Amino acid sequence: MKVVLAHAMGEGFEEVSEEVLSDFSKSAFNVVNWLRGDETRIAGAWENMGDRYGMSLLGGFIGGGLSSAGTDFSNVRQMAKMSNESAIQEIIYMVNNDKIDDFLKYVNKADLAPKYLSFDTDE
Repeated sequence: MKVVLAHAMGEGFEEVSEEVLSDFSKSAFNVVNWLRGDETRIAGAWENMGDRYGMSLLGGFIGGGLSSAGTDFSNVRQMAKMSNESAIQEIIYMVNNDKIDDFLKYVNKADLAPKYLSFDTDE
């Protein structure tokens, strides 16, 4: 869930930054035309900032979260259909490409079995 929230926030901030860049570009165009003596202006450079930035943030937040959740759901479905041979090939790929640390971090976090169980080997 944290990953989905992080993607949602990242996408929201990205959309707002695009909106700010657009406003800045419009303002720069207006200044250049003013210095040239041209009366052509692009309207709306900084008008309704709160509304536009808020909608960009909200739209990016929703879109980024839904996209991330959909991707995660698709990946989980593909992993459930994976055969033993393809799982072994995936682990071999991770070892060969120095990505085994990511796999081990995931395995250490996963609750694969109750941690309070033990057995004796003194027999």
